[in-house]
Amino acid sequence: MTSTCKLSLFLLIVFTFSSSIMTPRQAIAEPSSLTSKLSEGWMASQEELEHWGKKHEKALSQSELHEDKISNPMELTAHSMIEPLRKAKLLGSADKLVKKYGFSDMTQWANTTLKITKAAAAIELESEPGMMDTSKLEALKKNPKISTEQKEMIDKAIKQNNAMMAQIISDTSAEDKKTIKPFLEKILKLMDKPY
Repeated sequence: MTSTCKLSLFLLIVFTFSSSIMTPRQAIAEPSSLTSKLSEGWMASQEELEHWGKKHEKALSQSELHEDKISNPMELTAHSMIEPLRKAKLLGSADKLVKKYGFSDMTQWANTTLKITKAAAAIELESEPGMMDTSKLEALKKNPKISTEQKEMIDKAIKQNNAMMAQIISDTSAEDKKTIKPFLEKILKLMDKPY
């Protein structure tokens, strides 16, 4: 699997990690920009958070059963990432864990996660324009053997994909991309790890 495919898979995992009711994006302030210290803390936290998540998997699964699924991964917010922790009564434990890595709380960690994953995706999208190529899907729409409904689904998927990629690129600051660039290889390796 190429790093591009791995990045896409990781983003889907991160964006679907939590599935709660959405609140306005302004509800939880995002950090103004990433710093090397935050990026390094985020990378260092991953292994322990993975173990913590496995330890609390049952409680987290129960808290997510009654949540609405996020249909657009670009709508994922820090709030939607931490709400399952709050409902499972695990937010205090998660806050304590991320504080060891320089974060004030889980909200800051979640905002940093969103910024790092978007910046990594933006760098990959900009460096590999072929990722945005939808010509194969466009060709599939012309296949006479597929139904009108299937063609509409493909068209919708193309539009959503294009909108998501454009939003990732436009929502990511040059400063954030510059900050994570030295860490990109390590970030991509972390994203490649199975959860």
